[in-house]
Amino acid sequence: MNNIIDISYAQGKILNSQWQYFKDNLSGIIIRFGYRGYSNGNIKLDKYLDYNVYKCQEYNIPYGLYIFSQAMNEQEGIEEANAVITSEYFNDATLGVWFDSELAHDGDGRADNISIADRTAAAKGFCDTIILANKKVG
Repeated sequence: MNNIIDISYAQGKILNSQWQYFKDNLSGIIIRFGYRGYSNGNIKLDKYLDYNVYKCQEYNIPYGLYIFSQAMNEQEGIEEANAVITSEYFNDATLGVWFDSELAHDGDGRADNISIADRTAAAKGFCDTIILANKKVG
């Protein structure tokens, strides 16, 4: 079995019956660690991060983490990686840490119009930093 899903605040508070389903049918879960704000650039934790990690641990489901990035350059990519690395969840994230770079839903994200080179530098800064911390990255 190699079925993995990602979860975040968007799914709301997942019920125990669903966690049992996940345990029985999934290889693991990638949990949203957090995001960088579209306008101000502050890094915020996902509303259900604590709960989702706790439930993965309770049900013995392997997990990884992802960050919804609005990094505009290499330094901001590194900053996002360090936010994950210094968290209490990093060591148990056996499925690695993932960089999720997308356009803002309303088209007004701070990183929506950066160059390909800047987006690549942000992703590389993130990935290189996670690798240096001895964790799988993608």
